[in-house]
Parts: sequence; C-alpha cells; structure tokens
Amino acid sequence: ESNVDVWLFDVEVIRIGDSAAAPILRRIIGPSELSAKVQQERRAAELVKRLRKEFWRVILPPVQREAERFGVFQGREPTGSAYVSQKAEGPATAYWQVWVTSAGSWLCLRFHGVAKAEALHYFDQLQERRAEFEEAFGQKLKWDPLPGSMGAVVRWDNPVKGGFQSDPEAWPKAGESLAQAMGRFVEVFQGPVAALREYSPEAESGDVVGAD
Repeated sequence: ESNVDVWLFDVEVIRIGDSAAAPILRRIIGPSELSAKVQQERRAAELVKRLRKEFWRVILPPVQREAERFGVFQGREPTGSAYVSQKAEGPATAYWQVWVTSAGSWLCLRFHGVAKAEALHYFDQLQERRAEFEEAFGQKLKWDPLPGSMGAVVRWDNPVKGGFQSDPEAWPKAGESLAQAMGRFVEVFQGPVAALREYSPEAESGDVVGAD
C-alpha cells in the first residue's frame, strides 16, 4: 500500500493574439483534505501497531517465563495488538489478559457472559474471598463489575511506568514487574477459577427446575 498522493491534471495550450502559447493546468483529481486526514490517521495507526509489537518483544518473554508453569501465554508471538488473552480453565467464560497502553501496562482476569448475571455470578464468588486473595497476592487489586458491560474484571495495574510510547530503556523494568505479578496472579486465582460453581440461569432467576 502506498501513501503517495496522486494528482491528475489536464493541460491545455492557448494563444491570445500574437502572444506566445501558454499552458493552462486544470486539476482533474487531487487529494482532498478528508483523504489526507484519512491517510494521516492510517499512518498513525500503523505506527502504534509497530511500537506495540516492539514493546511486546521486550515484555512478553518474561511474562511467558513466569506463567510457563501454569501453561499461560505459551507459544504466543509479539503482535501489534493492545493485549494478549487466554481462556482460563473452569466453567466460567474467563480470560487471563495482559494489556499495554502508551504509558503503562496492566493484567487482569476478565469474565464474560451471554448475560450480565453470568459474569457477575463468577466474579462475585471470587470477590467474597477478596481479602484472602489479596493477602496471597501481596497487593490490593481492582475489583470492577464494569457497569454497563457484559463483563467484570479483577485487575492489577503495573506501578512501574513504561508503555509502548515511553523511552525503550524503561521497557525491561516494566516488563519484569509485570511478569512477576503475572506469576503470582495466576498462582492465586487459577485453582479457585477452575473450581467456581457453574452458572445456571434458572437458579439466578429464582426458578425451581421441574416445579409445577
């Protein structure tokens, strides 16, 4: 794909009286302000993807190293995406995720459901044991039911600054902090997530299956 602007002109030669022939250019096609803006936005998006990919090249290997014993994120390659995600074992539609931003990074356990009640059914089971999990993890976590969405998350924000638009010299330190937290995070939650009580729409609505 080319980012070169294309112009098309019609050239006409005219002569007035005994004067020398003079060319007149009439533009037929040329880049509009709108198309120029679209191209600028496309180039900016491509740059973001390239920077993300370079950032992942630095931070993904240590994350994979710490998560290897749990089978999380193994075999993943750096891409231009804002996150990596893997389904967690258990009855819930839940994912281990790591996100990168322009200035930082964070990790989470994200629940989804065909209904909000499904996501909250699993999220609430863990939140009831919040103090226990945070003590085992060693830090406070963000417990966000994500109002207005179909999901909910348990999240940890990396306190070590450094994102894909930060100085590359900050990337390794940010990556190591993220990796250490990822190892502890999965260690704390993997077993409990696998053992969550399965969601039943009938039970959530208060209906009794088989009742007359």
